[in-house]
Amino acid sequence: MCLLRPADPYYQKLAQDSTTRFDQLIALRWKLIEEAKGSISYPFERILVSWLLIIFLCFGLIAPRNAFSLVTIMLGALSIASAVLVILDLDTPFSGPIMVRSQPMRDALAYQTRLMTSSPVSPYEDARIVAL
Repeated sequence: MCLLRPADPYYQKLAQDSTTRFDQLIALRWKLIEEAKGSISYPFERILVSWLLIIFLCFGLIAPRNAFSLVTIMLGALSIASAVLVILDLDTPFSGPIMVRSQPMRDALAYQTRLMTSSPVSPYEDARIVAL
């Protein structure tokens, strides 16, 4: 802001808005960088898997020995394992089978860069650029 010295109130407001947008963009960038790695710790993941293994092992020991109980326990274990796998995969959104694409963010950054580098001649031209 110290390099910008706008003369009239319109361009002062425009400079203030661009500074605010830049600060928001930097905060969003750091948030994306921090979220690039997983937040679930390895020991917690291992304890959760061990706990679920013990629960289904106990279900298998208590259940009667027939095909229906075997299929029911297997389907329950498969559904819980799938849910845990999806949770662990969504913890790291930029890697894995379910991945968030980075192209929309790149397009938005390119658009904002194009807006910041263009210098409007009049307030009407600026309104036309923002309306795009």
